[in-house]
Order: sequence, then C-alpha cells, then structure tokens
Amino acid sequence: MAFAQAQVRADLAKAPLLDQAHVAQMRAPHGKRSGLAIWGLGVALYAPTKKGDYVYGHDGSNAPAINSTLRINPDNGDALIVLVTGNMTLASRIGFEWTVWQTGVGDFLMLDRSVQSAYVPLGVGYLLILVVAVMRLVRRKRVVPI
Repeated sequence: MAFAQAQVRADLAKAPLLDQAHVAQMRAPHGKRSGLAIWGLGVALYAPTKKGDYVYGHDGSNAPAINSTLRINPDNGDALIVLVTGNMTLASRIGFEWTVWQTGVGDFLMLDRSVQSAYVPLGVGYLLILVVAVMRLVRRKRVVPI
C-alpha cells in the first residue's frame, strides 16, 4: 500500500520520490503488442486514461495458484491492489474490471484471454453454418421439378 501511495503522490505532485521527468519517462510507451502500448519502463500500461496518461502497474503470478495486481489511475489517484491465492488469474480479472470501470477500456492482459476464449464459440458457429449450408444443398438436389 505504501508503494501505491508513493506512486499516487508522484502523480498528484505531492512530495514525489522521483522528479516528473523520470516519472514521465517510466510511463511513456516503450513496448507494444498488436499496436497497443503495453509497457513502460518497469510498469505495464493497461489502458489509456481520459487525460492522455495510462492506468499503470504490474501483475504477477506463480504456479500453481498465486496471482496479484497493482493498478493505479493517475487521473484521479485511485489505486487497486489485489492479492489472491488459489486462482491463477482472479486478481488480474478483478484488475481488468477495475480498469474498465476507471477508463471504459479493457486492458491488454484480459483482451488476449478474451480473444482466446472466443475461438471455440467461433469454431462451433462456423461449423454450424457449414452444416446448415450442406443440408440446404443436399435438400435442393433432392427436389425434382415436375
């Protein structure tokens, strides 16, 4: 909590530990995935904020079932810390929901998982369309004109 509070103080320019130039450099995008800025220097950039910054922080997990997240919104000074045992992704999922609530934008971690979870329904849908199309073609060939 003290670490999160130090970050918020830096964002609100109240007795920052680092000068604003260093803070800006740390949170400038330095890594991208699929065109989205996702990494600063040491922090994850989860989602853009309305003031042009990013909800930032870091997630961590260790097998078999420890997960944690720290998310900070520099626009309003809100922060979220979730520590979970017994589930590999629960803290990150809660962090995702918090990020959406704060910014209206989902973060890159859950976006990847959401895309992966769409593969099975998408495959079943395509298969269903194919089966219906084949059935219609077979039915058409059976109809004999008088």
